[in-house]
Amino acid sequence: MSMNIDDINLWQCENQFDPEQLITCIYHINEFFKEFDIELNHKIAIISRNNIYMALLYYTITEMGYVFVPINYNYPNDLIKELILENDIDIIIYEEKFENKITKSIRNLLSFKLENIKDLVDNINFVKNYNILTRRNQAKFSTIIFTSGSSFQKPKGVVHHLDHHLNSALNSSKNIKFEYGDRWLLTLPLYHIGGLAILNRMTLNHAGAVFPDENLSLINNIEKYKITHISLVASQFSELLSKKENVKILSKLKVILLGGSAIPDPLIELAYKNKLKILTSYGSTEMGSQICTSEPSATLEQLKKSGKILDQTEIMIDENSEILVRGNSLFYCYYDKEKINKFDKPVIGMKKDWFKTNDRGVIDSDGYLRVLGRIDNMIISGGENIQPEEIEKVINSYIGIESNLVIPIEDDKWGQRPVAFIKTKINFNETKFLDYLKNNLPKYSVPDIYINWSTEKNKLGFKVNRAFFKDLLKSNDYEVLFTKNQT
Repeated sequence: MSMNIDDINLWQCENQFDPEQLITCIYHINEFFKEFDIELNHKIAIISRNNIYMALLYYTITEMGYVFVPINYNYPNDLIKELILENDIDIIIYEEKFENKITKSIRNLLSFKLENIKDLVDNINFVKNYNILTRRNQAKFSTIIFTSGSSFQKPKGVVHHLDHHLNSALNSSKNIKFEYGDRWLLTLPLYHIGGLAILNRMTLNHAGAVFPDENLSLINNIEKYKITHISLVASQFSELLSKKENVKILSKLKVILLGGSAIPDPLIELAYKNKLKILTSYGSTEMGSQICTSEPSATLEQLKKSGKILDQTEIMIDENSEILVRGNSLFYCYYDKEKINKFDKPVIGMKKDWFKTNDRGVIDSDGYLRVLGRIDNMIISGGENIQPEEIEKVINSYIGIESNLVIPIEDDKWGQRPVAFIKTKINFNETKFLDYLKNNLPKYSVPDIYINWSTEKNKLGFKVNRAFFKDLLKSNDYEVLFTKNQT
């Protein structure tokens, strides 16, 4: 399998790069790399916001046999330094805006600004027939993508070969039609597997991808650039649907792919009622993006689940309800210098071992998966196992709630008890809300305390950071709205 750049297009606002321009850019960027003696298997870290130059670097680095390592620029400086050192980064390319992320202690590494690539690309005289001798099948692996999750711990470097990414794109494309003339808006960061997967689907399907104009709203980008496909997390989709005038524009989209975390049922019901072409999905960095995605013909009840198992992907549920996966897009390993150095061939092909996801779930007779929640989020209260995501799902289904998150608090009697951070709508009635929870949850699962949702809900990415709320709870710097026993 190879990159198909015959009919693909990249857009940065009105600036379009057609296939011949892309080939020319790859050639010249690689010539630029040669001046710095960058060699096969060298790991190149990128610290940048989404832009077309980062995409060009991805294509160049992976096709030329180097290793693409995007790093979340929201990470604290010390964490970035730690990841660079632990993952044996050889070169750093950074956007000038983030120069402070390159501390003095790692300046001994070869580093240069992304703006150097921009200047190079902007001044290229585009011509045909550059001879590019790809070396990606000589490289041990192609990318290190760092994990993200709702419970923050130090990110792990997930090692993939480019073929894993292309296999993932192929598996997805058998379910999601994405073809020449279509445009997928890059709303997810390229340091995240969900963003990178869009570039891989684009190249595989001869389609197009568009980097949004930061000066326009999301809905205006969709309308102005004639977007056909988009990937969204729940918070993005909720914001779009909060304005009725957006529905007409969203209805023109061929696919709205929802994922990243659980999608509240009321949001799915509203989208379904307005006949929006939504697909719900479940995936992981380790599997190169999607594992399950609902079919275009999915019913409302199926859309409320996490999707149907994709082609070339297998799922097993063990005796503890943990989800195990494997398939042709499964990663090789988490980065480990000794393990990588012992391997002298490219890391490609089918992975036979099962990967334990740390998620709990069930599969129905139609092959649809319902994810119950993270095992490490489990709350144990008086011997009962409480999955906070199940409580959040019920709270989200109440019409007076905008956002919520359930985490444990230590309790002398029960060991742990659930508490809920909530953001309420106008005319919220506490008594009716608690009655609703008591009628829809086991008694032991109803949270004891309800705290005002903090506006700073996510420091490190677009997923909710549970660790932030746990720290907030420990600090006692929060506003209690009401308790279970007050009403």
